[in-house]
Amino acid sequence: ARAQTPASAGPMQAKRATVRRGRAIAATRGGGRLVVAHDRLHTIAILTPKRSRTKLVDVGGQPLEVAVSPDGRLAAVTTAFWDQPGLAIVDLHTGVVRARIDVGPAPFGVAFTPRGERLIVSGGEQEGTLHVLGTRRFTVTAQAPIGLVPRGLAPAPDGKTAWVVLTGLDRLARVNLLTGRVTRTLDTPRLPDRVAVSPDGRRLLVSHGGRDAELVSEIEVASGRVRHHRAGRLPSAVAWTARGRRLVLLAGAGEIVILGRAGKRARRHVGGDPRGLAVAGERAWTVDSLTGTVRGVRI
Repeated sequence: ARAQTPASAGPMQAKRATVRRGRAIAATRGGGRLVVAHDRLHTIAILTPKRSRTKLVDVGGQPLEVAVSPDGRLAAVTTAFWDQPGLAIVDLHTGVVRARIDVGPAPFGVAFTPRGERLIVSGGEQEGTLHVLGTRRFTVTAQAPIGLVPRGLAPAPDGKTAWVVLTGLDRLARVNLLTGRVTRTLDTPRLPDRVAVSPDGRRLLVSHGGRDAELVSEIEVASGRVRHHRAGRLPSAVAWTARGRRLVLLAGAGEIVILGRAGKRARRHVGGDPRGLAVAGERAWTVDSLTGTVRGVRI
């Protein structure tokens, strides 16, 4: 790992740790460990930024998405349908793959519930499935069809439901995690991609894809009302901080945008072609899709 001096003065402080080509990133709650999925490789990297340590772990297929358990002990990694599709469970302390689990064809999104009692996996492409696993033994407890081309997902704060993006239907689906059944749907602008739930569960932040994408949608859960934000070029990830701040990663601009009140915005430059957005305390992390450089900025 090496320090980087920001090119311009201001509140941003960035750190960099070089791994390989990056695809996705997740962080423990305090940011003591980061997990990076590598494009075109079978490995994830477990990074400890303060100690400048990196450990590579072969997960048995090309990783797509990663999630870290709330206690910081485990990482869940979905692997691509064209290269050993499945779900890998990795011990972050030892770097050992504890299990590889069949979660159907074309797994994609993965997330732990806030208390860590369940793990959710979207996938199936045209078949559109959701798998819910108990985290004690990582066995499937619920499985159901949910709609065309599921992508990003985010559990509600109570851990009983989750929102799943259905890119093929321009829709969000709320799923009961006990039964796997869809209990509500919300229409969105075209090509929804990633979703994040506010800390109070009342609002959703949704990014949208496309060559000229600039749009991010903010949806009130109770009313279904949609507010549009022109965030900037190619929004590729969204997140909420614990204090309720809205973050948008712009892959086309190499920036993290912080959406404030009354249209105010702050920007944090990360440079390159960033992918993934992991929030830990007062810092947000991204990984560059070309160089694999991991950058952290204060938010």
